[in-house]
Amino acid sequence: MDAKSALEAKNRDVFADLREGEKVLSRAVISNGIYWKAAAVLIVAVIFLLIALPLAIFFALISVIMFTYSTIQKSILTLIVTNQRIFIRAGILKIDTIQIRLERIESVEVQKTLVGYMIGYGTVVMTGVGSQFVFIPYVENAAELRNTLDEILYQRDKVLQTTVTQTTVTQAPPPETEENL
Repeated sequence: MDAKSALEAKNRDVFADLREGEKVLSRAVISNGIYWKAAAVLIVAVIFLLIALPLAIFFALISVIMFTYSTIQKSILTLIVTNQRIFIRAGILKIDTIQIRLERIESVEVQKTLVGYMIGYGTVVMTGVGSQFVFIPYVENAAELRNTLDEILYQRDKVLQTTVTQTTVTQAPPPETEENL
């Protein structure tokens, strides 16, 4: 299965679950920076090729395993934001598929390591009601996702504040004046 058909299969699962009127607003792009650790081990293997052949072969084998793991992880990692909820899929041996309603999101953060800054990826961290944390690593467009979610949360809070203000104004008792006493 090539990368394009894998992406189509991954998206088919999500689009089959969309509700009426639900639209995809943003989706995570998983960075090729996911391969940086495997590349670093491969460089170590090349260096050891000059010093100790058996050790070089060992590091090369580890690098191949790490590339394979990263490729599988990249094909599974998914973060899609719609106008009603968020879809998340992560894991390798145990694949977690999570759907979080936007009302249940409290905050969205982007964490970047030094390597993440250099290569251009970040980890999206979402905090949900009840202290649930969700981490999606190696997201290339992490800032865009955070901004999209922040805008949605801001609009939701604005609507809630307007509703609370209108309810408070309509239910507020008349002010006490000397004529009312």
